[in-house]
Order: sequence, then structure tokens, then C-alpha cells
Amino acid sequence: MEADMNRLLKQWEELTKRKEKVIRKREQLAREELEREDEGTPTRRRARRPTKRGGIRPRGQVPPKPRRRRCPTGRAPSWEYETQRQVLVRSWRVGVVCRIIQLGVLAYIIG
Repeated sequence: MEADMNRLLKQWEELTKRKEKVIRKREQLAREELEREDEGTPTRRRARRPTKRGGIRPRGQVPPKPRRRRCPTGRAPSWEYETQRQVLVRSWRVGVVCRIIQLGVLAYIIG
């Protein structure tokens, strides 16, 4: 029991030291970036993140919107619907409630 406590205390101390080192490094980088901004020179490197296709773009850069199909008349049809996300809920209770609501709306419209 005591050996486990000593091992955990050593791990805690190591993690604390690493955390302090990371904090100091972040502060140093922030100071350097502020100095570069004051000088008007571009920053040394930009944070990058992967795109959907596996490429990398700079942080903050917005991907281009997909082009919408247009009618031959040049106007967007009124029956178009766009959604950004889809969610699949695997709960039979939620599914039953959803279907009951759909049937209620359908019965109201028809009847």
C-alpha cells in the first residue's frame, strides 16, 4: 500500500513538472508572437489542421461552400432543403415517439 502511494506521488510530481514546463513554453511562444506582431513580421508557423479530404489548411481558414445547383431559370427552387449534420439515434423509445408524432401530423393533415 505504501509503495503504491509513493509511486503515485512520484507520478504526480512528474506530471506537475511537465505541466509547468508546458505553461512556460506557451507563455514564451505567446510573448514571441506578440513581439513579431509589433514588428510587423509574419509569424514563424501556423497551427494546421486536417481537412475532410486529408489535406491541411491553416487554422481559421474557412473551407469554401459547396456550389448549389440552380434551376435553368437561375433561381433556387423552393423545394430545396439543406442540412449540415445528420444524427442517427439508436433508441427505440425515441424512434417510437418520432413515428407517433409523424403519424399525428399526417392524421391532422389528412383528416
